[in-house]
Amino acid sequence: MIKVRLNVFCLEFKIVYKKSAKYYNKEQEEKPMKKLIFIISMTCLFLACDTKYYSVLIINDSSKTVSFTYDDSPDTITPLSSKTYEVKAYTQPPENIIDENGIASIEMSRNGDQFIFNEAEKMEMSILNTLKVDVKRIKADNYISYNKDNKASFLVTVPEGKTISDGLFIYTNKPNFSLEADDDGIIEPSFPVVFEWNIVEDKMFVTVR
Repeated sequence: MIKVRLNVFCLEFKIVYKKSAKYYNKEQEEKPMKKLIFIISMTCLFLACDTKYYSVLIINDSSKTVSFTYDDSPDTITPLSSKTYEVKAYTQPPENIIDENGIASIEMSRNGDQFIFNEAEKMEMSILNTLKVDVKRIKADNYISYNKDNKASFLVTVPEGKTISDGLFIYTNKPNFSLEADDDGIIEPSFPVVFEWNIVEDKMFVTVR
């Protein structure tokens, strides 16, 4: 009788011990996870409390509608107007700044928490095509401004043996000339061309060979 009770007691002790050991092991396994969750929670809380916003004023002092990207969002601002933005600290300044014709004719200055758009300084330009074919859709990134029939474009086509200078300006003194393909992906002429340029008395002269 005593032996039976002793066996029962030992069995019950083993069950309790196993349960206790299992619970202890589970607690030990969960501790690193709980610690990680705690660290992540505290970090998120710290970052949330540390996020600072401030007001930024963008002023368009130019006579053109300006398009730009700010705080990862595209936006426009009409001539002689301003906009206020609430942004996080260390937000990058406006970029991809162009006028309503896609021309890089706008320069930006900064005064504290204000960004100011003004019309950039432009230079008169002349392009001579010495080839026996039309050279179409000449560009210098988007720094050329060609005004024809009351329309402005950063592309210009020069007929064979002709010079174009009327209504032609450029907003950089370090141009990178190339040819733009048309809607069908065709570049004209199809063979390589050479652009030679120099600046004389605030006017840029370009020769296509």
